[in-house]
Amino acid sequence: MFRDDISRFIPLVSLLAFLPSTLGAQHTMRFVPLTFVFFVALPAWARLIRYDLVITHGVIRTDGQNKTSWLINGQSPGPAVVATKGDTLDIHVLNLGHESITIHWHGVEQFLTPWSDGVPGLTQFPIKPKKSFTYNFKVTQTGAYWYHSHEQLADGLKGPVFLKPDAHTVSSLTTLGLSLDDEVKALHAELNPFTLQVYDNSHKSARFLHRQWQDTGIEQLCVDNVLVNGKGQVICPGPETLAPLVPPFINETLTAKGCVPPDSAILQPFGGNVSAADPDVWFNCNATTAPLEIFPVHAGDKFAAFNVGNIGTLWELKVSIDSHSFYVFAADGGYVSPVKVNVIAVPVGERFQILVPLDQKADDYTIRVALNVLPQYMSGYAVLSYKTGIRHFSSPPPQNKAFIDYGGNSLPGAVLLDPTTLRPFPAVAPPSGPADVTIRISIERTEARAWTLNGIPLPTLPNDFTPLLLDPSGVSQLDPALHTSFRNGSIVDIILEAKIVGPATHPPHPIHKHNVKAFFLGTGIGPFPGATVWEAFQNNATGLNLINPPLRDGFNTAATAEGSSWAAIRFLSTNPSVTFIHCHLDPHLAGGMSYILMEGLEALPEIPAEYKDFC
Repeated sequence: MFRDDISRFIPLVSLLAFLPSTLGAQHTMRFVPLTFVFFVALPAWARLIRYDLVITHGVIRTDGQNKTSWLINGQSPGPAVVATKGDTLDIHVLNLGHESITIHWHGVEQFLTPWSDGVPGLTQFPIKPKKSFTYNFKVTQTGAYWYHSHEQLADGLKGPVFLKPDAHTVSSLTTLGLSLDDEVKALHAELNPFTLQVYDNSHKSARFLHRQWQDTGIEQLCVDNVLVNGKGQVICPGPETLAPLVPPFINETLTAKGCVPPDSAILQPFGGNVSAADPDVWFNCNATTAPLEIFPVHAGDKFAAFNVGNIGTLWELKVSIDSHSFYVFAADGGYVSPVKVNVIAVPVGERFQILVPLDQKADDYTIRVALNVLPQYMSGYAVLSYKTGIRHFSSPPPQNKAFIDYGGNSLPGAVLLDPTTLRPFPAVAPPSGPADVTIRISIERTEARAWTLNGIPLPTLPNDFTPLLLDPSGVSQLDPALHTSFRNGSIVDIILEAKIVGPATHPPHPIHKHNVKAFFLGTGIGPFPGATVWEAFQNNATGLNLINPPLRDGFNTAATAEGSSWAAIRFLSTNPSVTFIHCHLDPHLAGGMSYILMEGLEALPEIPAEYKDFC
């Protein structure tokens, strides 16, 4: 399964040689099989689906400016990986780049195949240049997911995953009370969604930005633009657009990129060498008119479904479609009882599946994607078009009942999703009673250059470090404040407490948990109101829900300006593995904001020899 040669990839590598070195705009992304997908003949209930992903490094120009990027089969974001619940995926990754990589399957539980989770140092050795690796796992879930590298995510190594429901799965869309004909059309839309991958984008490399942070002491909080499926423009709004967006307590003039400047004491509380701040990061803005992504729809279809995911590195994003409300029917891949809104806020790493009724006149409508944060005010755009024919948009259509402005602020008529109200479908409650294991993790920023969990950054593990899944004893080399072990079948509570221990405040931290999903029990301001979750629940603590909380793999902590705040999750450990929980803001993850979970290793299945032998 693991090859040092590249012979099996020669046809694909040969085709890639004919691609231009600078890639232009891509077509609208729907989830369709790739040219290089192989469906192996097996019984209908057990399909084996193979993908070949060739990783290279090149230059893209999808927003009108050159950017050095990692490419998957010649593009970034990469092609969609699509399968149906019950299938087995066999994904061959050939690394033709210049540094080692791994691929993580974000949100995929990897039931009994933890060696395919794609975390260097935890579940596998990295894939060295000119080496290949095969990820093999059975699809046990449905919904919207994505794949990415933990090290090269900001530089383009990422793409969508769609796991279709099988014939036995009941969609939450069946609870909408639609007519039979409309329900059939809604379910057809769910099975044939558009992908709407949104993300903040920087033309500078992640390594450059991290070095700037380390050299200047100034956290790099300014991006170049917001892209949709890799498409978009650099927008340089004038003062007349930006000035009304600035709250009174920010006594600053925004830069041409809409950024609070790097000398702001509010956002850079530790100060820093402002004179060394790169002007291309903070100030210089060169507008482009690259084409926008277009989603063509037909009113006769009645509905269009979108798999919305924030695959960025820094900022939560708000998403809306002019004049259109929609139903949120799944979150992080799991069905929820549908909620009708017209704006969703999507933290980094999280996904929502939405069903859009096509009930407006035949026209073009702007899809707005706005940064939902203080340090920068910015939007990106795409187009929902009822019109036919080949068309191009170098600017968004005229405003037609917008629900958010350029800075992500709600406009009259906006209905913003409250993610705490999402209820799993079918209904499922967290395990009741006291937890077997309670893990308390503090989120801290004690100096300018590091965000940490429990005050200690998880060190970058060297490429030759034996993965903990293969040698769990290696965890003894790490600080005990950064890991916990527990038995399979344990009820586990994790209490995250964001603490102000210096001049810095806390943004919302998008925390991602690998392996099985967890119930997001709630958040609150101040210290956690008890020694344990169960104690706090019995004392009727405000903000804590053990009755019908959301079931997610992403958990946004509360913004914290003073004192502390908390967030709590609960899960039943049923899938033995070495996993971790971490902040999905790329600079925070790169700085070591992670915590390792040694889950039920006494029940770990036998690791296949080919995985043991890979190095």
